[in-house]
Amino acid sequence: PGYCSVYHDDAGAAQAATAHMLSKGRRAPGYIGVTLLDKCAGQERRAGFEAALKDAGLPVHPQRMAVAKFSQESGYEQAAKLLQRQPGIDCLFCATDAIALGAMQYCRENGIRIPQDLMIASVGDSKIGRNAFVPLTSAHLHYKTAGRDAASLLMALLNEPKAVPRSQMLGYDLMERESTGD
Repeated sequence: PGYCSVYHDDAGAAQAATAHMLSKGRRAPGYIGVTLLDKCAGQERRAGFEAALKDAGLPVHPQRMAVAKFSQESGYEQAAKLLQRQPGIDCLFCATDAIALGAMQYCRENGIRIPQDLMIASVGDSKIGRNAFVPLTSAHLHYKTAGRDAASLLMALLNEPKAVPRSQMLGYDLMERESTGD
């Protein structure tokens, strides 16, 4: 409050990615997120995941959830722990593409077929995710638009210092790829 901001719909992006997998008949979703100290990637994306489950009439199972660091290596480690502990998980939402790519590598090394055995989706739409051995379904956030719009807000504020601060939430595009059977 009191400042201009441009931000992303992290909850909506996570909800859309999770709902996409659930719409394909998956009913045992798992989640690998990041620390809840991170408002956007942690709190908002977890809230979106849980909202998709609620909309589908599915309960949230804390034992099907894990927290990773922002890295592919941590995604691998947490996927190993989660999928060994809960082998019935049939779809997995990951808070970031890096985490998802680590989970995909674990699956590849352990004979878990994507998307047949396990669908995976995330947020970030990274180049490496688009070019992975199984292209990753991921929500695209509009970073260039965010930069442009934030600069525009700043310029307007410099031109009119007494202007009322504005906040702007940007949308997302779900890029459906082979990791969810698309």
